[in-house]
Amino acid sequence: MQSFYNGLGGMLNFSKSLDNVSNNIGNMNTPGFRGNDLFMRGLGGDMQGDGATIGVKVARDQAGDLKQTGVATDLAINGDGLFILKNDSGDIFYSRAGQFKFNEKNVLVDGATGMQVMAINSAGALSKIDISTSKTLSPEATTAIDLLGNLSSTDTSYSLTNVTVYNSVGDKFQLKLDFAKAAAPATNTWNVTVKSASDAVLGTFTTQFGADATPLTGFNSINQTLVLGTSSQTIAFNFGASGSLSGATQLSGTSNLGAMSKDGHAILGLSSLSVDTDGVIQFKYTNGTTKSGQQVGIALFNDPSTLAATHNGMLKANNNTGLKYGKPSNALFGSIQSKSIEMSNVDLTQEFADILIIQRGYQASSRIMSVSNDLLDQLYNSTRSK
Repeated sequence: MQSFYNGLGGMLNFSKSLDNVSNNIGNMNTPGFRGNDLFMRGLGGDMQGDGATIGVKVARDQAGDLKQTGVATDLAINGDGLFILKNDSGDIFYSRAGQFKFNEKNVLVDGATGMQVMAINSAGALSKIDISTSKTLSPEATTAIDLLGNLSSTDTSYSLTNVTVYNSVGDKFQLKLDFAKAAAPATNTWNVTVKSASDAVLGTFTTQFGADATPLTGFNSINQTLVLGTSSQTIAFNFGASGSLSGATQLSGTSNLGAMSKDGHAILGLSSLSVDTDGVIQFKYTNGTTKSGQQVGIALFNDPSTLAATHNGMLKANNNTGLKYGKPSNALFGSIQSKSIEMSNVDLTQEFADILIIQRGYQASSRIMSVSNDLLDQLYNSTRSK
């Protein structure tokens, strides 16, 4: 009778193994899915044994292939870490599938579950990734203008127009700079008048060059307080370092002095968004200005097999033993590859090989039951009265 039950147990176990293989194959295109291996264990008993049962289900820990998607918020981990996600109830889950998107509230969430993707700060604290305040860049007042080029030593005047500056609320202004050389003997001195586009005088200052045709110290950077719109602001007019020909000069030849604002802009819209290998969100605005945002957090477990699979491929920790939170910039946690997702690590060749083994095991277990049944029939037949 025991052999009959052993054969029956074998058929049930191989049937469950086939369920596992079918689940692996069914998820071979599921992003971040980790295939599982099912192992048996023998049951205790006498020398004949009491058969076998399902022992342990182990997730394969090797990473799946990366698939490029071109979507900036699709993220993959090059390493052993896991993304950290939080649901509306505050429960923490983990995943290798990085199919993320920004929802209507500008919060980065998992595309399948809507769970919030967690960022990590310098203190190790987790928070949601919210780009609401980064969709636009606040206006910035111009604080400095670099003057580059030559003021001819033979000229007595020079006019520079269309010098663009911004005030603190982002209003744009065009300035004019009129240069007038001082009379002899101060032939290396220039009086500068700052005017508005309508030729209203906003301020005046003086710059001076040395015998080497470079700006003299004390005259190479002049601060001017100008009234732009309804407010005043201070702008530094930088002519370059003394002794250097890389800024403004007073050489013979043609005057070609130009001006370039070092900073200042109106309110800017977001042009593009990307995530670097350290998991830091990078914003690029319409004028080319860039800004760094929050950093994606990564979780690492000493024993990933303690994680339990839940709905939509999420993983839940049974306990926090060996759990560490960190940043992708740390080699221990791995780096981020954006515009990519990790696919399943299911190996179809291995699954087909397992199917053959399961099939043979199921057939052999069935044969044991058949032979046991024949023996029982023989026993019953031998006890029948004639």
